[in-house]
Parts: sequence; structure tokens; C-alpha cells
Amino acid sequence: MAFEELTRIIDAMPSWDIPAADCMIYYKRKPIFRHMTGFADREAGVPVTEDTLYNLYSASKVATCTAALTLLDKGCYRLDDPVSAYIPAYDHLTVKDASTGEIREAKNTLTIRHLFTMSGGLDYDLDTPGISAVRKEKGEQATTLDYVKSFAEKPLGFEPGTHYRYSLCHDVLGALIEVWSGMRFGDYLRKTIFEPVGMNRTGFERNDDIDAQMAYQYFGFDHRDGSYKDKNKGCFARLGPQYESGGGGLHSCVEDYAKFADMLANGGVTAAGERIVRKETIDLMRRDQLDDVLRADFRRDIAVGKIGYSYGLGVRTLIDPACSPSPCGEFGWDGALGAFMLIDPTNEFAIFYAQHESGAPWHHIEIRDAAYRGLKEWTR
Repeated sequence: MAFEELTRIIDAMPSWDIPAADCMIYYKRKPIFRHMTGFADREAGVPVTEDTLYNLYSASKVATCTAALTLLDKGCYRLDDPVSAYIPAYDHLTVKDASTGEIREAKNTLTIRHLFTMSGGLDYDLDTPGISAVRKEKGEQATTLDYVKSFAEKPLGFEPGTHYRYSLCHDVLGALIEVWSGMRFGDYLRKTIFEPVGMNRTGFERNDDIDAQMAYQYFGFDHRDGSYKDKNKGCFARLGPQYESGGGGLHSCVEDYAKFADMLANGGVTAAGERIVRKETIDLMRRDQLDDVLRADFRRDIAVGKIGYSYGLGVRTLIDPACSPSPCGEFGWDGALGAFMLIDPTNEFAIFYAQHESGAPWHHIEIRDAAYRGLKEWTR
């Protein structure tokens, strides 16, 4: 009964143009809530189950940034190192003046910290001459690093460190993980995070078995007559079959990603007692990294409706306790089709919610607030 309000919210999703919804909560290492509703394939009457897979899109960024931070723990780089020290293609970057269109050499050095904090000046254009050239030259054999090198050919939108703009910065981090670790990005994620945490159904690879368990994505769904603009299972962050997008390419099930959130909420240690990342590094991850100018960019461009948050190392982080029932330092991120992740180390509390619809308003704040009210009842 403690989470009755949250259950009602999840059950209402289909009437809010969201064909399926699934939510799981951990508290002090134990799963205390799981509820799902709707259909993985509405037309065929296939219901969502505990085994249903979802494209995470930008919720992938939390795994990417965590993986990169494990390599910070190992001393493989420093946050203020130049990106070009590890990927030489990022030397001699250019900047395009937004008002005049003039292209000139960048004055500021692009650093690893800029990538984490989305202040690198990149954008989210996936249809550039550089990307097209890589695809034409290497076809299906083009790797993550091949594509990421091509991003450097396009002029930056501003001097690194001077503004916040949501972009391909975390895709570049994925390529850097390959350089630092000497492993393919997905292999490093699997060995360092997924296997120790027990995330057996999370990854980049796609095959018939995975596609069969993937919920359909609905674009512009209308519950009143069941119409939609498009329906598919693909991941639009994949530039090619060998490309592993740190910013948006993972798929997972709710149970796996809830376990991941639980690990982060418990100081970087798995339920089995294995340390993935230092607690101090998680505290750094959720520390506000933005100045006033960048914070204004963040709140205007990407945090609409999420009052009281700023941005850390790849995650939103709550900085104003008056705006939420959750404590300052609560952090996480979302995904393009509605995934929502919340990590609360103070209460050892974690939420992961998944859906597969683009177009309907998100209900993340309602989920967050109802979850905390439910937790209050649970702990009475």
C-alpha cells in the first residue's frame, strides 16, 4: 500500500499516450517496488513483462560516465587533460562564430572535463560530411573511434568551457575509454560494470533474440484511436553496426538498470560486495560542475521542468532541496524515449523507470515525488 500513488501513476501511462511503462525501486539494497503496465506490442497484444528490453538512449550516459570514472580512479587520465593527448584528431580544433559564421582556430583547449560536463562545443548533428565520409570509406566496419575522430572535423559551436550544450561529448568519452583501457568500449563496460553488478541483459549488440524481446518504440502515439506516426525497434543513436554510442546506444531491462542505480546509491559497491568505483568519485560525479553561465544554458535548453537541478560529471544533480522531496546530491539522467534514473546515496534509494514513446510529455517529476512519498510510508 505504501506505493499506491506511484502504482496509479504507472497505470495511467497508457491513457497519457505512453503504451507501456515499467518502474523498479531499490532501498538499502532490496527491491521494494516493481510495477509495469501496457504492451510491448500494442497491436499484437504482447504485454510488457519483466524480460522486456528497452533502448536506453541518453540513460546510457550514466554507464558511460561511470566507466570513464573507473579509469580516473586507476590514474589513466586527469579531468583537465586535453582530449588531443589521447585522440590526436582533436588537436587544432576550430570554432564557428554564431553571429558572423566566421570559422577560426579554437583558443581554448578541449579537455576531458569539458566532455563530461557537455561544455565542449560539440552538437548532436549525426549527418555531417565527416560521418558520411567514414561510412562511405569503411562501411559496416567503421568503429566507434573512426566515427568519433570525424566529429573533430566540424567546427565547434563555441569555445570549450564557455557554454553548456547537449551533444556528442559522451560518445567521445566512449572512444576515450577504448584508448585508456585498450579494450573495445562495450567489452570494458561488460567486464568492469555489467558482469560484477549482475546486468546480464545490457549491452550494445543487437541480434534476433534481443530484437524479439525489445519493446516497440512508438512515435507520436495517440491512445484515443491507437494511431502513431512510426513504430520500430531500432536505435537511432547507432551510426553503424560496429559503433557503440556512449551517449545513447545501450539497451537494457528495468531490473538490470535498477541494479546499476542501486550500486551507485551504495557508494559504488555491488550487492555482492565488489567495488566498481570509489565513493569519493561518485561524490565528484554528482557535484555541481557548472558556473552561472553554463547553469543558465543547462536550465534553458535541457532541464526544462526540472527545477532545482544543475549538472555534474554527466548527470543532473539536485542543488536546491526546496524544489524536491529528495535530498541535495540526488542525481541521474533520462533517455530520449522517456527512461528515468534517480540515484540517492543519502537514503540508499534508487529508481529506474522505462518507456518507449516519443512525443508525449514526461512524468518523471510525478514519479520522483510519488516514490519519495511511498518511501516515507514504507519506512514508518
